Amino acid sequence: MTKLSKTYQQMQTELDELVGLLRSQNVDIDISLKQYELAMLLINEMEAYLKTAKNKVTKIKKDFSA
Repeated sequence: MTKLSKTYQQMQTELDELVGLLRSQNVDIDISLKQYELAMLLINEMEAYLKTAKNKVTKIKKDFSA
C-alpha cells in the first residue's frame, strides 16, 4: 500500500490541532509526550516539504532564465 502525501495545509492543520491539545490543561503527561512527538515529526515533514518546494522553484527559475 502506498502512503498518500499530505498537503502543506493539511499538515499545518494537524499541527495546529496538536498544539491546541498540548495547551490544554487536562491532558495526561503520557498523552502530551506522544502528541509532542507527533508534532515534531510533522514539523520535520513540513520542513522537508518546504525544502522540496524551494528546490522546484529554483529549478523553474533556472529553466526559464536559460
